[in-house]
Amino acid sequence: MSDANDDQQYVSQVADGSGGAIYAWDDHRNGSDYDIYAHHLFSNGSSVVGINELAFSEQVKAVCFPNPISTNSIIELIDEKANHPWEISIFDAFGNLIETQSLKGNESYGINASKFSAGIYFYNIIIKETSSYSKGSFISAN
Repeated sequence: MSDANDDQQYVSQVADGSGGAIYAWDDHRNGSDYDIYAHHLFSNGSSVVGINELAFSEQVKAVCFPNPISTNSIIELIDEKANHPWEISIFDAFGNLIETQSLKGNESYGINASKFSAGIYFYNIIIKETSSYSKGSFISAN
């Protein structure tokens, strides 16, 4: 599922209900710490690029805190791109889009913890009108 440098380990898979599977793993390609990557492989062999594999040119720093999430958790941009309008998309562990929301510059995304059952969720952030992005994950213990 990955040919990236360094370690990719602890692979897990789950059926997608249509003959394919979604794979997730710990990935050390960034060198300093592990990220969680995911890849959707359809039954016909085609695939969807994982949310951590998007081909944008510039990564933005974003953080979710506290994590695991609580009623006051937020996701916010923490670098010079924070003053640009942005869009966040949240996916469950099966790759299903849970929600997408557009935000103004310097606005944080408030996580409504009651929307998320127990599990791991992934987010993708795109800075509008640029080729900048960010990605991450959070845990819901509800």
